[in-house]
Amino acid sequence: MDAITMAIDTSQLTRTELWQLLTLWRNGRHGRDIPAVGGLCPVDVAPFLGHIVIVEVEERTDRIRFLQMGRELTPVFGEDMVGRYLDQMPLALRGHVEESYRTMMAERAPQYAEFEVAGDSWMVIFERLMLPFCDPATDRVAGAMVAIYPRISIRKRATEADRAEESVAA
Repeated sequence: MDAITMAIDTSQLTRTELWQLLTLWRNGRHGRDIPAVGGLCPVDVAPFLGHIVIVEVEERTDRIRFLQMGRELTPVFGEDMVGRYLDQMPLALRGHVEESYRTMMAERAPQYAEFEVAGDSWMVIFERLMLPFCDPATDRVAGAMVAIYPRISIRKRATEADRAEESVAA
């Protein structure tokens, strides 16, 4: 059985972009379980860059450092994380992602998840697909490409006033 089908349920992927990236990643394996760093054609990945985070895993420490962050993602993270480490990410977000990165590295397989970002009057649910890459010399997981896309548009969250209005109307 292909490692990808064991790591994620591909039926969860509702976005065309995630399917396309997963296909590029699979085609870039060239006989390996995961592609080598630099194993994907930059031209093929270019249309997705606004929604992609590229990370490296430091060889000696296994610390995860952000190398690139798509312009659409800075509002999700709350700040530009380029050059910073996962352990420097805002705590509220780090709790959602740190375990996924570690699982991806241990299983050497893609990871899929949904997460929510909410404000006082809005909420967005995002789909995230993490795709690992290896160092061709050592075969260790050396980095990842992480695609993050909104699954549901911004919508108004029900407030206490909204609920009170609904109960009066009923």
